[in-house]
Amino acid sequence: MPEGFEVDLVAMIPLMGGHFWNMKEQPTNFMSWTEPTWIMGTYGGSVTNFEPMIPMAFMSGPEDRVYEETLVYEGQTAEDLPSMYSIKYNGLTGVVTMTFKGKSNVKKEPKKKKVPKKTKAPKKTKAPKETGSSKKAKSAKA
Repeated sequence: MPEGFEVDLVAMIPLMGGHFWNMKEQPTNFMSWTEPTWIMGTYGGSVTNFEPMIPMAFMSGPEDRVYEETLVYEGQTAEDLPSMYSIKYNGLTGVVTMTFKGKSNVKKEPKKKKVPKKTKAPKKTKAPKETGSSKKAKSAKA
């Protein structure tokens, strides 16, 4: 977990795990919440999910907005957690784009060697059938 992350034990729902965040950076009320907050979820003692929690104030209105945060974890054992994320809001289109950076734990398939396609032998073409007029022209030349 990043430094300062705590769980709100009162807000936990049994059998659903807990949400951890830096409560020292938590806004005093939802009206003053303007920037995304990094949340990590746990279940059974393990980190099971993570997400940026984005306030509506960040992703509404005519102004473009950008938020970036570098993440550092204490005693990190899972190497595939994001080390940075960014959120961009386009005020003209209303589109929100999230980008996560970090080491992937997904194993890439080795590139398959391209096997050349078998080429078909050219079809043998038959000589055109002789018509009655072409037979006459040959016999006249002979």
